[in-house]
Amino acid sequence: MASSHVPAPSPSPSAASPPPASNVASGLVNLRPSYDLVIVGCGLSGCVIAERASAVLGLTSLIIDKRSHIGGNCFDYIDEASGLRISQYGVHLFHTKSERVWEYVNRFEEWMPYCHRVKAKVDLQRGNGYQLTSLPPNRETVNTLFDANVTSEEDMEAWLASRRVGN
Repeated sequence: MASSHVPAPSPSPSAASPPPASNVASGLVNLRPSYDLVIVGCGLSGCVIAERASAVLGLTSLIIDKRSHIGGNCFDYIDEASGLRISQYGVHLFHTKSERVWEYVNRFEEWMPYCHRVKAKVDLQRGNGYQLTSLPPNRETVNTLFDANVTSEEDMEAWLASRRVGN
């Protein structure tokens, strides 16, 4: 589970364009006379607390949020004009190494594998403009920035040792 994932696109009513803000109050229908819990915030934490309280303890919850959707900042929707998934508040990645957490989140959504790579644009002052290199630093970074030929962990250790300032 060391890889990152993002929710898979799935055409569903909940993945439609976000409702206009004027419809926010319309969610106040079919309310029960009472609830065991009132949870403020319908982001990931609020949703998990409500689900766990219901599934484990049999409690009822009323979740309230100022926004017209669930998921907090992780909310996305399918743009009707383009058919593309839009991350309303910017892309969010999910990371976990916990099998228990991975099994839990997969109960609610299908996920797509995603490998996040970060590149830096560096001017090496060699007359050929900017170069792209990996961050955080790794063998590719050392090879790109220093014209090295590091191909193994042993090569990297030797390269670092040759440049280390003595104590």
